[in-house]
Amino acid sequence: MVLPVSAAVINEAALAARRHALRSLDAIHLASALRTSQAAPDSFAFVASDRELVRAAGNAGVVAINPEEPEALQKLKKLRGR
Repeated sequence: MVLPVSAAVINEAALAARRHALRSLDAIHLASALRTSQAAPDSFAFVASDRELVRAAGNAGVVAINPEEPEALQKLKKLRGR
């Protein structure tokens, strides 16, 4: 899925950057994920290999998966079962 980077996404990214101590592009990534998860909460999972970004997404209430972690496959299987 590709989302346009709108003014609303940039504003949310600025908040996320401050709230979660993220770099600018990571904050835009998280803001986009927040918007997508709000639109489709039962069918969305945020996937990133950046531990700080995954932690921030989880703290923001988004289902977040790091594919490099051993439990990633179990998380995906659990999500598919909902």
